Amino acid sequence: MEGGGDKTKIFAFKGASASELSQRCLGCHEYGEEHSNYGRSVHLQNGVACTDCHDPHHAKEGQFLLKASQPALCYGCHLDKKQQRMNLAEVDYRFSQKLGARVGFRYRYRIIADNFYETLNQVFYPGPTAALAARGACAPVNPANPVSQANLPAGCTLNSDSSISFLSVPAFVPASDVVPPINEFSGLFGIWARPSPKLQISFDTELFSADRSFTRISPRESQEYRVRAKYALTSWLNLNSNALIWEARNNVENVNNLQHNRTYGISAILQPKDKIGLEIGYAYNDVFSQILICFVSSAAPTGPSTVSCPGVTGLQQQLSTYTNNSQYGYFDLSLTPVHRLTAHLGANLTGTTGSALLVITPQVPSGPLDSKWLHPFGGLDYHFAKNWTGKAYWDYYGYHEDPTVSAATGAIISQDLLAPRNFRGNLVTLSVKYAF
Repeated sequence: MEGGGDKTKIFAFKGASASELSQRCLGCHEYGEEHSNYGRSVHLQNGVACTDCHDPHHAKEGQFLLKASQPALCYGCHLDKKQQRMNLAEVDYRFSQKLGARVGFRYRYRIIADNFYETLNQVFYPGPTAALAARGACAPVNPANPVSQANLPAGCTLNSDSSISFLSVPAFVPASDVVPPINEFSGLFGIWARPSPKLQISFDTELFSADRSFTRISPRESQEYRVRAKYALTSWLNLNSNALIWEARNNVENVNNLQHNRTYGISAILQPKDKIGLEIGYAYNDVFSQILICFVSSAAPTGPSTVSCPGVTGLQQQLSTYTNNSQYGYFDLSLTPVHRLTAHLGANLTGTTGSALLVITPQVPSGPLDSKWLHPFGGLDYHFAKNWTGKAYWDYYGYHEDPTVSAATGAIISQDLLAPRNFRGNLVTLSVKYAF
């Protein structure tokens, strides 16, 4: 329109360079961190424009207007980073209107190249002598001479504690480190039943196994179980329950990784009359993980499985554990005592307990792992005229972290007195709504 009908003033995306295309896009989309960094990105340096990945008119993924789903879109160029093939065979059979089942098998083959980064930042810690820190990218230029700043490659800095920091220089190109192919096998099974019009039950499971893992916390074996049930006890009372259990392990030598995530929940919806309604629920979540870790220690720490780190002189190995148990409850009550007036009362309550092995500073509070979150609320809706509603609501927000009991000494570890993470607040909201 600004061109007054002159076609020569209309920007043609076809045939434009990556820089021209992206500058046109950034004319409006320049305020986000990702957008502002595009001008110095590897994508622009390699002639990749915004429209190579995004399509505002025919997007396959609406959230970011992507031309294809992730990660398939990335692998269109980065085939050297990851190759993946997957096959799925599944049979779904309904025995009757009340019973059905499915069974299947999934196979996935993966090749991963672990060099998908532009910069590298490492710290090499010393053992009994400073010389043991000079390794990897910071190996001495002349191994015959003592370790010194002058005898280290570019990007390496000798620190006061004899550790060596490495930050790759701009010309750094990582060597390809291809993980051997990973073969994954999954058995699938599910069954659902409707024994009566009021009751529905479903069960699904996936049994997974792999011959290798990409990281130490990538499972070689896992089992996932899902159970759901719905029961309409009466016309005004509905019950729901669910359980999700995930067990995983990579328990090979010098890793000993075990994990689980178990969630159980139950809820109810009650509406005996049009003027009263109640929704109430409870959920419990149990998270656990353990893995062997190696770390620097001037003195051997005490704790489970504390031994010298195999194959690395001067480091200690210990079994690191993490637990997190959370309980969540809520209710939401609505009442209409008189015509035009509706009252709401409810709360969201969360309590968490847990522990973690903190090697460097074991005498610190566990923080959010021992905490409570309280959010009660209430309000009134009043229809004072046609299409007009007045609202008055109150919310209370409270968060508290409890003192921690030392696993080693049994002593109570207080929170940081200078920065206690306890807070509370009240929020009152008054508003008017007009519906048309």
